[in-house]
Amino acid sequence: MTTLNPKSEKKSGLYGIIKKYATKMIVDDIPLWVTCPEHAILESLIVRDGNDISDTSMLLRWLKKNSHTLRMEVFSELVPNKYISAANRLKYLAHDNKYTELYTMMVKVIDLYGGGCHLSREFLERSK
Repeated sequence: MTTLNPKSEKKSGLYGIIKKYATKMIVDDIPLWVTCPEHAILESLIVRDGNDISDTSMLLRWLKKNSHTLRMEVFSELVPNKYISAANRLKYLAHDNKYTELYTMMVKVIDLYGGGCHLSREFLERSK
């Protein structure tokens, strides 16, 4: 019987992807990992029990200034692991707010890495 040490195991799956794109910051001599914007956006658009994601004003303000900095390669790694509904929500937010580049990117990501699973607005509204 082999005992595995979790710290020595290679990180894989979603955690490995998140850590790959995270940035380490030092605050008051304490190291903190800060997730990348792509992950933070998708996480903010996931529906959880008791969460209301209808207020997207803070996200939209951030997208207005920074949507052009988002990276398709990061979305392409995250979406297949958990975030297809969030990717579809982001696609519709980009469309409604005329972020054409982001909309086009999300359509491509869903087509190529999300199994072509374009969810309708109605389905996403029901899942809130």
